[in-house]
Parts: sequence; C-alpha cells; structure tokens
Amino acid sequence: GVHLGLVVAAPLAGVVLAVLALGPRGALGRFASLGSGDVSVTARLGLWRASLSAWLEAPILGYGPAGWRAAFAPNESGPHLYDSLHAHSEPVELAVELGAVGFLLVGWLLFLFFRAVVRRLDVVDHDLRSSAAVGALVGVTAVMLQCGADFPLRTPGVAVPFAMFLGVALSALDVAPSTGRRGSAWVVWSFAVLAVAWAGASDARSAGDRWARLSEAAPVAALERPATDEAATTAMTVTCEAARRSQLDAWRQMACALAAARVAQAEGTADEALLADVAAVRALSLHPKDPRLAIYAAQVWQLLGEPTLLPNAFDERATQALMMAVHLDGWRAEEAFRVARKLPAASMDRIGASASDEPVSRARTLYQYGIVVEARGNAVAAAKVEEEAALADPQFGPPA
Repeated sequence: GVHLGLVVAAPLAGVVLAVLALGPRGALGRFASLGSGDVSVTARLGLWRASLSAWLEAPILGYGPAGWRAAFAPNESGPHLYDSLHAHSEPVELAVELGAVGFLLVGWLLFLFFRAVVRRLDVVDHDLRSSAAVGALVGVTAVMLQCGADFPLRTPGVAVPFAMFLGVALSALDVAPSTGRRGSAWVVWSFAVLAVAWAGASDARSAGDRWARLSEAAPVAALERPATDEAATTAMTVTCEAARRSQLDAWRQMACALAAARVAQAEGTADEALLADVAAVRALSLHPKDPRLAIYAAQVWQLLGEPTLLPNAFDERATQALMMAVHLDGWRAEEAFRVARKLPAASMDRIGASASDEPVSRARTLYQYGIVVEARGNAVAAAKVEEEAALADPQFGPPA
C-alpha cells in the first residue's frame, strides 16, 4: 500500500508544486485552452486526426519506424500551423509507426520499468536504490505527461541527459537481479533487435527516404546559384536523379524543380523548363497542404517566367501558390511576401487578401502585407491594414 501510494503521490506532488509556483493558468494553460480555439491546440488536433486516419489503414503492424510522415501526407486534412516533421505526440506517432503490436510492446516495457521502480521503493530502510527509484519515477512520469502533447524525446537537449539519468537510475535499481529470472532482460533485448531490424529493412526498402528530414535541405541547396552553367547542369543532374529514385519524396522533387529551373533560366531550354514544371507540380501533389513547398513552387515558376514569352502565365501560377501558402500558414507570410516582391502590385494585393481567418495567422499575414503596402508609398492604406492586423489578434499577434 505504501508503494502504490508513492506511485500516485510523486506525480501528483509535481503537479501541485507546479501550480503553486506558476499559478493555475501558467501550469494548466495548455489544458485550459482546449475549448478556446487556441491555435497551438487546434493545430495539434488536426495532426492527430490525420494520424488517426493513417493508423486505421495499418492498425496492426503500422508503417515501420520513421514511417509517420509517409503515412500522414495522404491523410492531411487541412492547414496546420506546425511543420509536419512529426505528430507532436510521441504516443500518436509510435502507434502509427509500430501499430498496435509495437505499441503494446512499448507499453509492456514501461510496465516492467515501473514495476522495477516500485519494488525498489523502501520507505523504512531508505538507501540509494530508493532515492534513484523516486527520482526515476518522477522523471519518467513528467516526460510521459509531456509526450502526450509534445515531442520532448525528439529534442537532443532533453533526450540525451534524460537517457543518461535513466542509465544511472536503472544501474542503481538493478533491473535484472542475479536470481536466475531474466525474463525482463530478454524482452528488452528482443524488442531492441526487432526495432533495429525493422528500421533497417524499411530504410533499405525505400532507399533511405523515410528519414525525410535529410531531404528537406535539398531545395535550400538548389536555391544557391551555381558559379558556372556547367555547375548548374551538374546540380540538376544529381538532384533530378535523386528525385527519380524517390518518386514519393516531395522535397527531392522540389529540389529537382529548382535546379532544373535554374538551368532553364540560364539557357532558355524547353526540356529543362518542362522538367522543372512537372517536378514542382508533383511535389505539390504529394504534400498539397505544406506552405513551404508552395513558396518553393512559386520561386520555380518565377524562374521559368523570366526567359520565356509567357511571363504573365508563370506570374499567375506563382501568385496562386503564394496565396495558398499564406492561407495555410500566416507564419510563412514574411517569406511569401519576400518572394512576391518580383510580382505585380495586383498580385501582392491578392496575396494579402488571402489571409486565413485564424486570428494569429491572419494577424501575421496582414502585418507583412502592411509593410509591403507602406513600401509602395501608400501610408494611409498601410495604417488600415496594420490596424486590422492588431485587432485580429492583439495578444499574440505582431506589434502592429
């Protein structure tokens, strides 16, 4: 009974101390904003709904380690504030990647850990093991609570010291005592081997593209202007070959589009222009709700419009892409308007009118649009836009 009481009391004491130190609004603000339409909460809920749809398609074995992004993209149901690098919830992402079987195995490992901790708690004859047990219990509980609506174990500054702490704690607790019963150790090792083999198989099957974060640097590199035309052609060959091998990687497709557009701009060749256009469209079709890809596509079409006889047509496509970008995510408005400065004034007005109805997103879009209007010399109109931005979200919006 004392052990079970400590299991309940230790996390509860942490919550009480947090409330006393931060006040109820500071400590419980995330939960208090669930019904208020707070953008941080609504964005997470959108990611989780799409993740649930993805899980229902492969509920038993999941999509494999690092497979969440590939599973999430087809189920992306609407605009979201956050970059879709992860589900912003460790349990949700684990369920999609490992399925019910893997998720239950992870739960079993957690159960073994908590059982080992509880068995080492001794309030009568307190020693190092009891101290380590209490610390491990509080630490794991705190991280598990945050994992529900965040991704602390994806942050090296959290995960590395936390893993070191658990290593010290488990060494002090002696999870597998020399009693001949090593079932827990066998479960741990079996699951570790299964996870490593599974990750290796999925990585080999898709040529490494499931580690998608690596490919997101490709469009940025493609935007760097090569020193010579020969270097531009070489860069196009490399990036488009990588895109050909990875048809489902939107970022490699966009890198190919940018590199080919550079060559088409320099040499005025139709083949490279067609290659760039097709790759940009394919990238957007793979991730239709990603504002970053929309901004890159606008840059591709701007590059293609410069040496051709159809600049107006490409300007219109770039305008449409930037309108979609700011409507999806006003936090990208500064970047979108920076790209839009080469477009006609009417295009920038259409982009400003495409601001989302979500308060924070709308405030940021209008704020950036007001800067553009003021730069054009219309101070009165700019003041009206900035005032609307401030009224859209006076608490979290920019200081319009």
